[in-house]
Amino acid sequence: MVRVRIGRKLARALGLGRKTLVAKAEASVAAGRRTTLRGKLARRARRAMRARNSLKLSLAATFTDAAGNVARQTRKGTLKRPGRRRR
Repeated sequence: MVRVRIGRKLARALGLGRKTLVAKAEASVAAGRRTTLRGKLARRARRAMRARNSLKLSLAATFTDAAGNVARQTRKGTLKRPGRRRR
């Protein structure tokens, strides 16, 4: 499972209150394989992106193998709003 969060200070500045979870995704993957997860941003996060060009995020991934062992990884990144489409 992957959870995408923003900092409390940023959440407050965006008017999200104490809600810092902005997206999550889950998938099963065979051992030794890779996969791409796509998470849908929460409605309040999409609304916040309209007013900003980017959001600083923290991605936390939890991996569980068949034996029940749990591993966690955390990465920080920036989500940038795509450029406007021209007609």
